[in-house]
Amino acid sequence: MRLEGYISRADRGDAGQLADLCIVAFEGKWEERLLILSTTDVKERVEKVLEILSRQLGILQVSKKVNQNVSNKLTKQQRE
Repeated sequence: MRLEGYISRADRGDAGQLADLCIVAFEGKWEERLLILSTTDVKERVEKVLEILSRQLGILQVSKKVNQNVSNKLTKQQRE
């Protein structure tokens, strides 16, 4: 089943379940994923997931900025 199906059926009031779904979807090391999934304290698990998602967001923002800069430079070079 696709991740969207799991998310749509998930209990939105269950923070632990939502954290588990997020950690499964993120791109990272298996060891890090397993460490988080094995954390029994829900608050601690959610905090770890938020930390990872924040880190992933930062990487994506930098990547987007680099891609935009490269695209702008290529467009400028093509005009010249």
